[in-house]
Amino acid sequence: MLTFEAEGIVYIGRWDYLLFPIYFLLFYFIAGKIKNDRIEQDDRFKYFRRALTVKVIGGLVFNLIYYFYYQGGDTGDYFKSCKAIGSMIFIHPSVAITTIFGNNGMENWTAYINNDLLTPCWSHYFYKPPEFMVAQLSAVFVLLGSVHLYPGTLVLDCFLFIGLWKFYIMCTDVYPQLKERLVIPIFFIPSVIFWSSGIMKDAWCLSCACWFTVNIYKIFIKKEKVY
Repeated sequence: MLTFEAEGIVYIGRWDYLLFPIYFLLFYFIAGKIKNDRIEQDDRFKYFRRALTVKVIGGLVFNLIYYFYYQGGDTGDYFKSCKAIGSMIFIHPSVAITTIFGNNGMENWTAYINNDLLTPCWSHYFYKPPEFMVAQLSAVFVLLGSVHLYPGTLVLDCFLFIGLWKFYIMCTDVYPQLKERLVIPIFFIPSVIFWSSGIMKDAWCLSCACWFTVNIYKIFIKKEKVY
């Protein structure tokens, strides 16, 4: 079993391999239900589960390459930060919650030090808002993934997929004759799958860019309210 540990932190352990199939089957079932419920009204949903599955597998491949070839890299530092925040929620929930919402002051810093959760790279990100924001945004999903890398990445990918899917729906509203052709560039280009499927700023940037574009389209073109 492939495991990865550095600086006393277990990034990939046996629990990742035990939990990932459970999470995968759960989300695969949910995606199938969404597809079946919507496909009669909208035939574009025939691609929904397939596209989501590819993104989730892309996240798994991303982690395997980054941890076992690059030995962690930026995504390892982000996960360390998420893991620290996720661990803190079971010790001092208020500290973890305020950290997620932007409080990276000395009081929270001290709490992480006192509980041996502040590693060198984690402390490096703590006072850098642009980098730390990735950890703040991702920590909730890592927590929902039992504070483990594989299931945490899976939960995050499922959330980020919403932006891509809405972008696909928007594009096919504009060009309905290209429903099948647009699936490939939006969901199935290998490099896009790879870089948008891990705990990285790239994944957040792509999904947020899709959300932003869709909302601009709804507000200024379709004249719809955006909630």
